[in-house]
Amino acid sequence: MKEKLAKLPVNEHKIFDVELWLEQMALKGFFLTETVGSWWYFEKREPARVLYRLAPIDGKRGECDEARQKEYLKNGWRYVMTHRTLYHILRADDPDTAEFYTNSKLQEMALKWQVDDGGGGNSAVHWGLFV
Repeated sequence: MKEKLAKLPVNEHKIFDVELWLEQMALKGFFLTETVGSWWYFEKREPARVLYRLAPIDGKRGECDEARQKEYLKNGWRYVMTHRTLYHILRADDPDTAEFYTNSKLQEMALKWQVDDGGGGNSAVHWGLFV
C-alpha cells in the first residue's frame, strides 16, 4: 500500500475548504487515513469521485461512538476518523449519497450533540455550518 503525506493547504476551521480539498485528493487517488496536526496521510488507490463531510464533534472526548457510526453507515456515510477535537471526517463512496443532515434521524442526533455539549464547545460552533 502506497501512502502520501500532505500538509493541509487550507485553514482546518474552514470546513467547506477542507471537504473540497479531500474530494480533490480522492479524484487523484489519495484517500485520507490519518491526520497528525496539519499533516494528513493518504492511501493511494484508484481515483474516484467521493464526498467528504466534516461532522460536529460529539462529547468532550471527541469520540464517534458505534451507534453514530452505524447510523452514518446506514445512510451511506463511512466514518473515517476524528481530527483533533474539531470534527469527525466522513466519506460517502457514492457521490449521489444524500447529505447526512437531510436525514431527520441524523439531524436529531446532531441537535442532541449540541445540547449535550452545553452549547459552549465545538459542537455548537460546527453545527451551525451544517444547518
